[in-house]
Amino acid sequence: LGVTSGILAGAAGVPGMSDTVATLAIGVPVIAIVAAGLAWYESWISHDMAYRLLCEMRISLFARLERLAPAYLLGRRTGDLTSMMTGDIETVESFFAHAIAPAFVAVLVPGFALAVLAANSWVLALVLVPFLIAVGFSPYLIGSRTDRIGNRLRAQTGLVNAHVADSVQGLREVLAYSYGTRRLAEITRQSEALTSLQVAYGRQLGFQTGMIEGTQAYGGLAVLAFGGWLSTQGTIRATDLPLLTMLAFTCFGPIAQISQVAKELQGAFGSGRRLFRVHDAPVAVDDGPGARTDAGSPADHPAIEFDGVTFAYEPGLPPALADVSFAIRAGETVALVGQSGAGKSTVAHLALRFWDPQVGMIRVEGRDARTDILDDLRGRMAVVTQDIYLFRRTVRENIRLARPEATDADVEAACRRAQAHQFIEALPDGYDTRLEERGASLSGGQRQRLALARALLRETPILILDEATSHLDAANEASVRDALVAASAGRAVLIIAHRLSTIRNADRIVVLHAGRIAEVGTHADLMSRDGAYANLMKSQMRQDARIGAPVAAG
Repeated sequence: LGVTSGILAGAAGVPGMSDTVATLAIGVPVIAIVAAGLAWYESWISHDMAYRLLCEMRISLFARLERLAPAYLLGRRTGDLTSMMTGDIETVESFFAHAIAPAFVAVLVPGFALAVLAANSWVLALVLVPFLIAVGFSPYLIGSRTDRIGNRLRAQTGLVNAHVADSVQGLREVLAYSYGTRRLAEITRQSEALTSLQVAYGRQLGFQTGMIEGTQAYGGLAVLAFGGWLSTQGTIRATDLPLLTMLAFTCFGPIAQISQVAKELQGAFGSGRRLFRVHDAPVAVDDGPGARTDAGSPADHPAIEFDGVTFAYEPGLPPALADVSFAIRAGETVALVGQSGAGKSTVAHLALRFWDPQVGMIRVEGRDARTDILDDLRGRMAVVTQDIYLFRRTVRENIRLARPEATDADVEAACRRAQAHQFIEALPDGYDTRLEERGASLSGGQRQRLALARALLRETPILILDEATSHLDAANEASVRDALVAASAGRAVLIIAHRLSTIRNADRIVVLHAGRIAEVGTHADLMSRDGAYANLMKSQMRQDARIGAPVAAG
């Protein structure tokens, strides 16, 4: 449109060009309408593609994290992963939405303008080419430093987001321990480091932009000066010089967009590298073939069996479990006890196949757990952990997470068995009350009862209770324990507990010490041996006596 308008302006003062002027005067509005339509179409197509890509990338990243968890999450901060899920993916989307079309324009428009210049004076086109090359390649000549700063900037942004997320989630502890001033100082240091990188990144981009602007100015000046000399020599007409100069400047605009494309590309590369590191991370456990290779039925085998299991979370670390063997049949309750760090929760993690043991085998209903499809394997287990997570959804939706097809009556029955129905009914909207994030508006005991209800609703053959009653008072613990006894009928139950009073009636008690099995037996057997279990029981009885808690007699 600009070139056509320039031709129109140049032809208006030339005798005998009235027909051309009339044609151009009609053509300019038509070209304007076509240009507006093409601009709309380009914007629509590029954004449509980019937003669809954004959706696919978010879904793909979450699906990958689901396969990598929980092993990949060890040592990684939630805020940094959230930053990837939002900021890094948005950066890649922005590149596809705003950088692809300008890259095509940067080739087509200068090509057309140079062809017109060459048709009038190949010398002028030759004068312009070095300046166009300088503008086009400037991002690559000075872009390596920009790229390095951009990578550090995105990494620091992830750290700041993670630190802020930690601070918000842990605000109660920050206030309770008067740590606010120090935490604010930490956030200030992280934010100042981020600001320093942002300023350096902006300074580098500003230098790049200034270099491009200067090169454009000198290029246009060179064409104007050399064109003026050519007009004095009669090589070109003086009336064509303004049009040719305008064409020269028209070339610079799209090519200058290459710098913007390069900036977007540098950001997209940096974000893409962070995303690909997630996608390229090795998966700790994956689906097996899922085929049943054993001849017998599940009832012929223990529901879950550990056979010589040795496991360490990282190479070089001491094993969390060493040569652990035990089995639980349907209808049996086996308890794991031991001091903190003995490996009790690790047993639950391996049973759910969050990790695979380096040595030994875990069998579920008679077959190697590694041969099963993960969803099928975990679908045969219900678990209640001491770290309870409740989503920002209604009470009913949080419980129905265990079995989405469950009816309202099923949900209510599970809550009654978990001694949760009474307090749920007292909530403002009962089962339709929307919970705060992580169930912050509920007490620890209430959250634990909802988690129990969720597990009971699942109705699986294997039930894993990892400190499932640790937040309950004595009265509620007794009633919930009775409910669990009733719910355990016909199921294999694994109880992990610090409070030994909760596991006295287990069919077998496995005592872990430093990742190894120290003793196995019933409560009475182990007390009579006066070994590790008896020492744990006596120690807890003394502790309960000091704080006035109910004492579990031996």
